[in-house]
Amino acid sequence: NDKGSNMLKRLGIWREVSQKAKLKNITTSTKNDVITLSETFDLEKINSSARVDYEIRDDGKVIVSFKIYLGKKDLPDMPRFGMRLAMPVQFDSLVYYGRGPHENYCDRNRSAFIGKYHSKVADQYFNYVRPQENGYKTGVEWFELRDNKGAGLRFQAHSLGFSALHNPLEDFDMKDKNDYRHTDDIVKKDGVFITLDRKQMGVAGDNSWGALPYPQYRLPASDYHFWFEMVPLDTKKKRRNRK
Repeated sequence: NDKGSNMLKRLGIWREVSQKAKLKNITTSTKNDVITLSETFDLEKINSSARVDYEIRDDGKVIVSFKIYLGKKDLPDMPRFGMRLAMPVQFDSLVYYGRGPHENYCDRNRSAFIGKYHSKVADQYFNYVRPQENGYKTGVEWFELRDNKGAGLRFQAHSLGFSALHNPLEDFDMKDKNDYRHTDDIVKKDGVFITLDRKQMGVAGDNSWGALPYPQYRLPASDYHFWFEMVPLDTKKKRRNRK
């Protein structure tokens, strides 16, 4: 659907923006045992800026806030707005509360019901014949990734979208219109690659040769703010939760 709608040409500027963001400044401050680390970025391609704040508390919780300020008009829709991170490969036990258990997107989630789901990260990958965006979940309040000892992280926010896979987005992404890949090209990487979004645009797919998502499932270019919390999990908490 993305290729048929010429997404590379229509929205490709956002890939360039995310790959070429330049760190402009870092500041830190401490108040009441809370450390705040702030980063600002120049998005020169679109004459814009972004800011990320990390509020680190003494109980181990980290609150992450991400804002974008657009300085250029007439920009195309955003494919998604959020952040990415990676964890070591052993944090492969997934539990989440949101829509599931199968992958779902903002315009393809009516058959995915709100609930608490358990899975392995490896089971999140859907092997489409041509590798593409996959394994996503919407309407999620929280998700946890743990190792076999029960230690890990909980990510929580209000109605976020996320994916957790053993491959980064680049493995599924077309570099150009002549980039043809197949399922056999997807080889598990040594990590757990996470996306956390305020929103990702819909799949569309009324046809596969140009149909766009309906307006209510798009993400118009604008100033946006997204936040989430990272909460450390230990083996003691896991044992208590089982009682």
